[in-house]
Amino acid sequence: MGNLLFSPKGRIGPGPFMNGMVILAVIGAVISLAPLISVQLSMILGFAGILMLYPLFCLLIKRSHDAGRSGWMSLAWFVLLIIISVILSQIVMMLFGGDAMKDMEAAMEEAVSSGAGMGDIMEMTGDMAKKTAIPSAVAGFIATVLGAYVINMLNKTDPDANQYD
Repeated sequence: MGNLLFSPKGRIGPGPFMNGMVILAVIGAVISLAPLISVQLSMILGFAGILMLYPLFCLLIKRSHDAGRSGWMSLAWFVLLIIISVILSQIVMMLFGGDAMKDMEAAMEEAVSSGAGMGDIMEMTGDMAKKTAIPSAVAGFIATVLGAYVINMLNKTDPDANQYD
């Protein structure tokens, strides 16, 4: 497992790549659910979520290597993942987020216009984060798995030995 997620060297096929991406998707979903427990915990885990970029790039680099491409191609795959995530997140939030996003925008505008303090704004944001935690977790999981599937389809395995073996 350590070599799969924490080493950018070598190459991996579609199966191990999907396994690694599902692991990252589950971790991301758990982080997205943190506001249900505590807003402070979600902030801490949000920063910890940044650390997940390293295993993500390790997977993307090795999958590129398996197709005979440079590891720099992982930047293109990363941009593709972001695009898919943004689109799916917007769709899921519109379908399942209910009025939470509208309520959040209205509350933020009211807080700014009334001169509310940072504590008041954090409290309102925390309430809205709780309302959007489950749709956000679902959207993130689906986007990660779908993005991994698309990347696998675009990266055909090179069955012959290449410079990345």
